[in-house]
Order: sequence, then structure tokens, then C-alpha cells
Amino acid sequence: MLNRIKKFTHLIAWQSILVVVTFCLSGSLSNAEQIDSVPLYLPTHSKQHPEMLRQLQQALLSAGFNYIEIKNSDYWQQYQQSVRNGRLGIYYAPPHFTAWLTHKHNFTPLLKVNNALKYVIASKSSDTHIFEMSDLIGRKVCSQPPLNLDYLLINQAFHKSIQSAESHLVYSVFNEMLKPQSPCSAFSISNHLYLEQALDAPSKYIRLAQSEQWNNYAVSIHPSFNIDFIERFTHFLQNEETQNILLPLLKLSSDKPKLAPSMLDDYPVEYLEILEPYWGK
Repeated sequence: MLNRIKKFTHLIAWQSILVVVTFCLSGSLSNAEQIDSVPLYLPTHSKQHPEMLRQLQQALLSAGFNYIEIKNSDYWQQYQQSVRNGRLGIYYAPPHFTAWLTHKHNFTPLLKVNNALKYVIASKSSDTHIFEMSDLIGRKVCSQPPLNLDYLLINQAFHKSIQSAESHLVYSVFNEMLKPQSPCSAFSISNHLYLEQALDAPSKYIRLAQSEQWNNYAVSIHPSFNIDFIERFTHFLQNEETQNILLPLLKLSSDKPKLAPSMLDDYPVEYLEILEPYWGK
């Protein structure tokens, strides 16, 4: 009887050791590699930069990240809700969204786009009916979908007024400004893109309002991923070939489009306060 008890005790001991060893081995694997699909969320429509998206997916496959799946924002509400709820994944997002992910859901900002980011509202100088923001009441102002910063700038500009301008939502305000005819009387756009279009026509538009200055778009990651995966993926993004692929995306918010290391302090809690009237505290 005593021998049987000893054998049973030894069996339990060996099973315990096996469980510990298995746990240690699985813990040494990247969390990402144990998941069927890891979404990489990009705040752009699939029709905007199809060649960039194709090259990026191929680069991910070549680098061994075959489980990372690019998620475009063709359905913008899904992208926003993923940010709001802190769903599993990797996000390329504007500063206020990055701050929300960081402070509400413990995400880590890995890399940020060079240069500060700010927005302006501009109208055509040839439109003699518009001299200041109040002249836009009841008129259409082009912006990206809510709750992008350019959209929020319009709301902020009229927050003390009973009446407001009407937001006209487009995926590219820059392209809308280039059209011979547009339903918009003004345009809310990043200062960087505003200056870019002004190169060809310096006096075509006038500034009516501008936002505060922010740190730029950033890549942030869900807290479930381990340091090994984070280091490998960060290295992949900083690779010169990858950054060249991402240029069309990075150029949307910077005239010196390069991904640089980011810190938690780059996206303070004050950044997300602009979202609290819509998403709560």
C-alpha cells in the first residue's frame, strides 16, 4: 500500500513538473503567434492607397508576420469602436485616439510620426462672403469622418454658438480642395497638407481658425503582447523598406514622414479629454 502511495505521489510530481515546463515554453512564444489573426488597424479607406496596402501585406508575410491582418477603415464606425473598446490589435491612430488607447486600455505607443500635428479651417479667398468663422454658419465645411481631429475642430469653433456650420464628410479633404467644384465653403485640414496645396496657389485660401498643436499619429499595441513580439514588430516598422512602403500614409500628417520611437508621455491624458463628451469619462 505504501509503495502504491509513493508511486502515485511521484506521478503527481512529474505531472506538475510537466505543466510548469509546458507553461514556461508557451510563455516564451510570442503571444501574437498563438492567435489566429492579429488585426493591424489603419485609419484609411482601402481605395485610397491600394498599392501601399498590397506591398505592406507582402512585407508582413516576408517578415514572418503572416498572422497580422491589415484592417482598413472602410467602415469607419468599426474602427472607432475598436479604439473606444480597446480591442485586441495594433493601431495606427491620431493622437487623441492613441491617448485613449494608452490611458483607458493600457496600450503602449511604440512609434510616432515625426513633427507636430495641427489643423486649420480655410476658405477660398475668392469667396467674398466669408471673412471669419461666423460666416460659415449654415454652410458646409469639409472634414474627415467623426471623431477625427479636423471634424472636432469644427465643433470646437462653434461650441459657444447656438448655430453651427454643417460638416460635409469626405475621406480626403486635400483631394476635395483640388476639385474645380465642391459643395464646401471651407475645409478643415492638417496644417501640413494646407501648406502643401498652397505651394501651387499661395493666395487661393485664407485661414479662419486653427487648432492647438499635438504630437503626431502613432503606432500603439495591446497590452497582451510580450516584449519579444513588440521588439520584432517595432524593428520591422523602423526598417527603411517598410517606411518607404508606408510613405503615402505617413505623408498625410507630416512633411518629414518618418516613424520615430515614442514614449508614454508623448500622449498625455489631456489628449483624450476632447473625446469625453462623446465617449464618456
